[in-house]
Amino acid sequence: MVVTDICENVDTNPYDLGTREQLEDTAATVEEAGGESLVVEMDVRDEVQVEAAVEDALEKFGRIGILANNDGIFNASELVELGEQQWDEMLDTNLKGVWLC
Repeated sequence: MVVTDICENVDTNPYDLGTREQLEDTAATVEEAGGESLVVEMDVRDEVQVEAAVEDALEKFGRIGILANNDGIFNASELVELGEQQWDEMLDTNLKGVWLC
């Protein structure tokens, strides 16, 4: 299983995102259950990073059998209160990230 996360906060997002430690914990849980894992820090908004993660996954596992893209951010502000950068980062993560993956 390839486990990925940006492992840093997004400036306009109002809450903390995942950390490298949490990513490593997820990989350890997979391995404790008998699976293999590959940890990749990746921003789903960045095509180059997504392509690199795919290459790493194919190199380690030979194929991608299932993709579960569980990335997303949410800003609970009223729509009219969102700034353009907040809007762009939310759409880039929640929509573009799914498309790129």
